[in-house]
Amino acid sequence: MDPPPYGWGGVAEILRRFAREGAPARRLADWTGRWWSIWRALDLVPMGDKVVVTHPDLANPFEEAAEISVSSRDRGRLALANGFDSHGEEVHRLRNRQGDVIGVRLGGGEYRTEARLAAEMEKRYGGRKDAK
Repeated sequence: MDPPPYGWGGVAEILRRFAREGAPARRLADWTGRWWSIWRALDLVPMGDKVVVTHPDLANPFEEAAEISVSSRDRGRLALANGFDSHGEEVHRLRNRQGDVIGVRLGGGEYRTEARLAAEMEKRYGGRKDAK
């Protein structure tokens, strides 16, 4: 028997994980989104009583996923860490003056929205140079 096509194992694991953990608790439902650093992207996926930190660049984004135990509106700790993070490390969401979540501090790094990261990179390294 041939193995399943590339990627389907990851899809099956996502479905299994949601079946096991269930829908997110109401207080965690907005702990979601894709966040970027210059090294990688990560997704926060609330499910059950935790927030799972997934890696969208992997065939199985939930493989070795860290888990956040949320303690307040914008703070939590890593209850389960992968090789890049430390158990018990603090996690918190960053907000702008309007109260919108604009970033996440996790694993000693700060993750931003794609637009904020792009603006920072452009400011730091200059705009794109179109080839003509």
